[in-house]
Amino acid sequence: MTKATILVLLSLLLSGNASVTAARSSGYGAMDAKDSIIQTVASEEDGIVCDTTGAKRHKVLAQALGTLFDQYEIHEGNLSFHMGGNPAGKYGVVKFDDALIPTALKRAAKATAGFPVPIEVSFLMGPQDAVFWYGCTPPPTRYFSIRSYLAYRFPGEGRNISGYMPGAELGDPVNNAVIRTTGGPTDPFGKTTLFVSTGDKVAFHRVREAFAQAGLPGEAANLDVLPSELVRFRDTTLPWAVDRSDTIAWQFRVNEFINPAEGAAYLDKAWPVFLLRAKPSEGGRGDGGVAPAMPLTAPPLKTRGTGESEEWLRSALEKLVEAVKTRMEVDRGLVLTHSFPLAPCMPDAIRCISDLDYCPVAMPIPQWNLTACNPTCDWFTRDSLYSTPPADSDFINFMIPRDRILIVVGVNHALLGKAAFTNFLVTGIRNPERPGHTPNFSSSHLAGSGQYYLPGVRPESDFLYAQELSRDCGFPPRPFCELVTEDNIAYDEYLFFAERAYLEMQTTVGPSPDEVISPFILAFDPAADPLLTAVDVPEPRVKPEGGMGTGRRHGAAATLRGQRLSSMMAENGDKEGGTAEQ
Repeated sequence: MTKATILVLLSLLLSGNASVTAARSSGYGAMDAKDSIIQTVASEEDGIVCDTTGAKRHKVLAQALGTLFDQYEIHEGNLSFHMGGNPAGKYGVVKFDDALIPTALKRAAKATAGFPVPIEVSFLMGPQDAVFWYGCTPPPTRYFSIRSYLAYRFPGEGRNISGYMPGAELGDPVNNAVIRTTGGPTDPFGKTTLFVSTGDKVAFHRVREAFAQAGLPGEAANLDVLPSELVRFRDTTLPWAVDRSDTIAWQFRVNEFINPAEGAAYLDKAWPVFLLRAKPSEGGRGDGGVAPAMPLTAPPLKTRGTGESEEWLRSALEKLVEAVKTRMEVDRGLVLTHSFPLAPCMPDAIRCISDLDYCPVAMPIPQWNLTACNPTCDWFTRDSLYSTPPADSDFINFMIPRDRILIVVGVNHALLGKAAFTNFLVTGIRNPERPGHTPNFSSSHLAGSGQYYLPGVRPESDFLYAQELSRDCGFPPRPFCELVTEDNIAYDEYLFFAERAYLEMQTTVGPSPDEVISPFILAFDPAADPLLTAVDVPEPRVKPEGGMGTGRRHGAAATLRGQRLSSMMAENGDKEGGTAEQ
């Protein structure tokens, strides 16, 4: 392959004579210029909302690649949303040719139990390498963001290599409030953009300049920093089993499209992504050296909080709880038997990378016979405030038996402007976060449910919610009642609860735990049972933030991932199969 080949193809594209029906190249390893450009042209599909045409973007891409060819070995992969997600949204991931993953790394990943995210959707980066995506942002949606994560780390020495999944965000993400596009700072949807991940300032400037020469405004380029002080970069002069470099992964979150048809077309597309491997310089090394030419360090983290609190709704929330209790007792003959408060869970990404004894998310739950500490940040993002059951929760009663009703009560953060998008999910541990097994409710779905139970307290009740989960919603179904069948979640199956509040637009990051009220779950059972007694509703708990999105080991709740999920599946005989999707 030569640079002349790329330039010849560029001239064909500009003249409109390049074939768009040629066969795709096999795999997506080191880029053969002709195959790669034709493959990209052939993959363009209709239905994508964007301010540039596919033909225009391909011309720019071809010219930029031609400019970068002299300095980099180019590998093509793809960014797609087909791997999975959860019922509330999709997560885009990047995948390159499996041949780029060293055999020793594949073996180490296979030998390490509890990797819920395949090693194939992460990749290795040299100190002067870059990965970039040039494409279109989603059509109008409540929230989207892109960020690199430290996916897997393999510490230790010797032949027996094992790893763990930090799943740690390497800084604040690029979201719809801050992304740089051809639409400027106020119009982020359906616009053309360039997103570059690298630990080297020189590499970023080269990529940005190559696209600028090809016609993309420099204001549309986004830098995703891989902090040199946190990431173990690849040294290709050594076998991977010796250098034990980290793997990097992308998370491209998209939640709640305004136009579902446009959203479906966007999620169905696979976008080309390129890995640039630094070529040897004169007298240099094949990996561009063992350090970035101009190292990039972690930018300062954004500060959460606007000074505006939801506390003024506290009294109305207490009235809502009393109204729900009265409705359940009078209309249904049920009494409040359990209350499960949630609390902010804010992991410290740096500790997730470096401290094997730090378990802010996947902590032990002795009541479920889960005793292992799984050191992971579980792919949390600072764009969100997560609320989950704290460590001292009554986990043994996290169930919904045949005659129980659960009512989720909380504040609709999105209606108050404290979040652009919120989601509350309830999932069974046998099929965690899987569609059909995970009732979930967005802020738009919950709107009006507070007024349904508390019509006389307005406007406060407009900003509250009370969502029912029941084995029988009646006929016709009761408003704001979600039917949970035994096929969805078994009667004796443990449950996990979580609320996610994404992106306070004023701060362009997740809301502050000091300014929002976390939700709680009320459990109602038949009053005729003599073993059941009414309980008080505890105050929601709040935890301060510190560090890189901090959380405390004994104050955060466990999600069902990794080794803990594997052991739980084994205990339940893997009755329904599957693993958690990210």
